[in-house]
Amino acid sequence: ATNIIPPPIVAAITPLDIDHAHLIGPSLANITKEKSGIIKKGTQVFTSELRPALRRILKKQCVRIGGHWHETHEALPTTVAPSMNGDHQRRNAALAWAIGSHLGLSNEAMQQGINSAKLPCRFEQVQKNPIVILDGAHNALAIRALSKKLKTIPTQRLILVVALAETKNAPLILRELPPARELILTRFVSSRSSYSPGALQRILKSEGLTRRYGSVVTDLDAAHAVTGVLDHVRKTATVVITGSLYLTG
Repeated sequence: ATNIIPPPIVAAITPLDIDHAHLIGPSLANITKEKSGIIKKGTQVFTSELRPALRRILKKQCVRIGGHWHETHEALPTTVAPSMNGDHQRRNAALAWAIGSHLGLSNEAMQQGINSAKLPCRFEQVQKNPIVILDGAHNALAIRALSKKLKTIPTQRLILVVALAETKNAPLILRELPPARELILTRFVSSRSSYSPGALQRILKSEGLTRRYGSVVTDLDAAHAVTGVLDHVRKTATVVITGSLYLTG
């Protein structure tokens, strides 16, 4: 889809993961080659992807097309504190900083932008007592980053509400979910099809993952699942709704 736009001044490629594999997969190498389609002749190419094999694919495409490869990018200054949580958001901010520097933006402007940037459904806390967090993580890499941020929450206080689009690699994603007191498997209704809660439960069992949870519940109605859990949990609990932007939206 990116090939319909005119050649960009800059092409920015963030860390890659198994996503949209039914269209551009199945392997990370295939996905990287497809993502490199954004590189056009004369484009400045920046990436925060660190794996050498994937960087080689991107760089090879850059050289073939006639783009300008930027081998490294600067770390963020200590005065920059991204408003969005997580090491991955800091890496995203470092990528943006490198691009801004190349384009001649002032440090002050970049710092202000990064420190105030917000994005809905990216570890967004929408309620207290109990805490409710929306995170639209929808692939294994994003769920891994979410799990890392949830490590400080005791398992007995954590409740997960999860739905996945049918095109996603459910076993891979479910393996990355953190342990929790309760896992509620649901679905969303939209133009995209989602796994049925029952299908997710069967995958969970086949992967031997049910022992991570005090209980596993299925609910065909996402709104009912959320209101139901909020009606009975303690105020000290943390409810995390994740797996799809269609669900968190």
